[in-house]
Amino acid sequence: MKRAYSFLTVQLLNNSQKEALRTLWNKEYPKTIHHYSFEKFDDYLKTLTNVSHTLVVENDVIVGWYADFNRDRERWFLLILDASIQGKGVGSEIIKKVKTKFPVLNGWVVASNSYLKEDGTIYQSPLEFYKKLGFTTFENVILEGSIKAIKIQFTR
Repeated sequence: MKRAYSFLTVQLLNNSQKEALRTLWNKEYPKTIHHYSFEKFDDYLKTLTNVSHTLVVENDVIVGWYADFNRDRERWFLLILDASIQGKGVGSEIIKKVKTKFPVLNGWVVASNSYLKEDGTIYQSPLEFYKKLGFTTFENVILEGSIKAIKIQFTR
């Protein structure tokens, strides 16, 4: 039986959605980049300009989040999926749609499997996923801080 997901696109998130996204972020991303408070996560969201959010909802629960936004005069994106829906085609479906919307789309991706998630399991780098979808990697363009990531870019 195919699972039923709905996609909700919004410009502004309400506090309940923000908290659900903070929880998803903290569950699925490496622990070193957690947002330990609602306020810190809200501060992060305020840095995103001209943002559009797409929420993946299953049984009234947010199980995925895609957002695109402007940063440094470029269009950037983020994508987080709950582990329960990874590998089910949801991420590919979202990326394929937005690739028709923007001529260039940039992101950061952790390129190694050396970070731990909140539950102590290894964070699996999505680098190969993005390569399969036609993204170019810029291994010399590195984001360093509490985590090391490389720039990826799709160009139509």
